[in-house]
Amino acid sequence: GVISSAASLRLIKERVPKDLAKHPYGARFLDTTTANPLREDWNPLHPLSRSDDGRNKMALFDYLVDEHGLVVGSETGMDIAVPHLHYFEGMTSLGPYRLKDAGYDLGSRRTPQEDFYRFQLGPEYRIPLFQLVYHDCVFSSWYWGDSSNRLIEYLPKRDLINALYGTLPLWIVDRDRWAHEKDWLLVSYRNVSAITRQVAWSELVDHRYLSADKSLQYSRFAAPDGSSVEVWGNFAQDKSAIVDIGGGTERIPPWGFLVRNADGSLTHSMPFTVNRTLL
Repeated sequence: GVISSAASLRLIKERVPKDLAKHPYGARFLDTTTANPLREDWNPLHPLSRSDDGRNKMALFDYLVDEHGLVVGSETGMDIAVPHLHYFEGMTSLGPYRLKDAGYDLGSRRTPQEDFYRFQLGPEYRIPLFQLVYHDCVFSSWYWGDSSNRLIEYLPKRDLINALYGTLPLWIVDRDRWAHEKDWLLVSYRNVSAITRQVAWSELVDHRYLSADKSLQYSRFAAPDGSSVEVWGNFAQDKSAIVDIGGGTERIPPWGFLVRNADGSLTHSMPFTVNRTLL
């Protein structure tokens, strides 16, 4: 695909039906297709403009969706692909600020570089611009080597980003991780899934910083039926936040969040019990 996308549709039409006959999965992931930029091809035997390259790649997704009825996703993401697929694995993760070798090393313990703290997980720098435009059009998750539990001690902070952005968690799990991280993973699942089920098809219509240091943030999602879901999140690591929700105040613990559900009820995130053996 990096050399030329001209033959890609022919190849996928040859290979996918044979594979589905043996492995009838309901979803398919096209690795790197939307992670690579659109490319020109100057070979006189098969010249391509960037527009040609884009059309060729979008045709892959259309074929899998229209001909096989599959749920289709690709890596990282680009806006021209939004009408053609269902999810982007990695859009929530900022490419330059993932851990080193994140595409190959899924589980080792390593000390993150400084810009990982500042830009990948730093609330004072992150802005959900992609979600403000495309949240109701395509699902987004973390990158596999930058998963929610890649460094388990930051799982609550990633859940907070998911809650405010309406994005999907992504966990890397094997037998060893499940044995050591099960309690935290279950809390993570219960915290985030309660929101994503409500806002999956909703627009993200508002996102604000509510404190000077940007540690207190707010989002509002609007559903097609006119209902809305509001989320307040506290990124402060060592202090609670008091928020005015209209008609009263609520306390949000460090790395916690509060949700006003579509029916008007309030839900606090479940607390994580710090197990030092995980850290």
